[in-house]
Amino acid sequence: NLEAIGLGAPHTGLIGVRADTPEMQAVFEEIRADIERMLAGQATRELDTVYLTAAAIGIAREIGDHMLDRRPVDVEGATRFAATQLIAGLGGMLARA
Repeated sequence: NLEAIGLGAPHTGLIGVRADTPEMQAVFEEIRADIERMLAGQATRELDTVYLTAAAIGIAREIGDHMLDRRPVDVEGATRFAATQLIAGLGGMLARA
């Protein structure tokens, strides 16, 4: 929908379209491997690292999109917020494991 894109909704035209390029898949696997390394030795048998990776990427994309709408753009603040949310959620998940 080109009109929606012109109105500042760039993702509207891409609803239902996935960008599973080899590069995006490689980024996903790199993040998943990092998460698994960070969790090594933790009681995580019920923790699905694929879901956790997808959630982390989704949060980063959404926060990044909203960050770009603000002036001034605050990369550090957006990064801190996303990391804090992920770490807090992960802490709760590990406490239940």
